Amino acid sequence: MGKNLIPIIAKELGVEIGEKFEIDRIEGKFRFNQFRLQTEYQTGNSFEWVDASDVIYQVLLMGSCEIIKLPFEPHMNEYYWTYNGDDFGTVESYWLGHCIDYCKKACGCIFRTEADAIKARPQKYEELTGKEWGCEDG
Repeated sequence: MGKNLIPIIAKELGVEIGEKFEIDRIEGKFRFNQFRLQTEYQTGNSFEWVDASDVIYQVLLMGSCEIIKLPFEPHMNEYYWTYNGDDFGTVESYWLGHCIDYCKKACGCIFRTEADAIKARPQKYEELTGKEWGCEDG
């Protein structure tokens, strides 16, 4: 029996299983599940996920189109990464739909991974404090 490569392909393309994304020059939203690439399909007033065509696989695997990551939208009871209130250290938090969750989201301080939070920290620090990250007084 062969090995399922979908999780590896998704990771190499920079997306997680279940994460919605777009593909440049191709209309629609896409996601990988554990076994296949799917596209969002509208039926009446609702959406469902259907298998994407083999052409989409080809353009992704050959590198002729790029994935466009969508902003992270945590769901109820889902973990996300943000900054603590003391020194802009990264902390994992739990989305409960409270006011503080929405405040962090409005400030752009909700991240899917700790690595994403760390990467954005200098820019977010300067944007929110007016000081440069890593300076003596900031």
